[in-house]
Amino acid sequence: APRWFVLLTKGCAGYHHRGQIALLCDCDCHRLGIQWGDSPRLKEGGITMRFGLFYTLRFPEPWSQEGEYKCLWETVEQVTYAEEMGFEGLWLTEHHFIPTWSMCAAPEVILSAISQRTSKIRLGIAVVMSPIHHPLHIAVKTATLDLLSNGRVDLGVGRSTTPLQLTPFGVQLEDTRDMVDEALSIIPRMWT
Repeated sequence: APRWFVLLTKGCAGYHHRGQIALLCDCDCHRLGIQWGDSPRLKEGGITMRFGLFYTLRFPEPWSQEGEYKCLWETVEQVTYAEEMGFEGLWLTEHHFIPTWSMCAAPEVILSAISQRTSKIRLGIAVVMSPIHHPLHIAVKTATLDLLSNGRVDLGVGRSTTPLQLTPFGVQLEDTRDMVDEALSIIPRMWT
């Protein structure tokens, strides 16, 4: 079964950002004073730090079909290269109707393409906006991706904080907390 987590709205201490690419790490690197650009295999006091990429797939104006195509395929190529360079994880985030922030409306589809060109890098969705999806669909799509990737999927479940991404799907912001709780009670059971 895929690994999964819940995104907290306050953010994460293990998050570095530079331009449109961010790195997520699994140790207390801020306390150790490790900064962006340090080696992905850096050892500090016996701690091995693993790095991964976080993509929002920003798509600046002017918008065009050619630009969207280029953005998606460049992402696939970059992640393939990142795996060769030793990066151990990729996270894509789901967003809708805000292409200047992110044009990644179907992260599981993009990750599926990437899964066929890579063999080691973990593939994560951070996060799927569970209030606009049925929990069973989330479970089935994630499990299918996990099978196609040979067990390399991590799933993050969360909600949007803006009606812009919710109301076109008929979802009200005030209902999203209960919807996330429901998804979290259903999805793990579907994988067992």
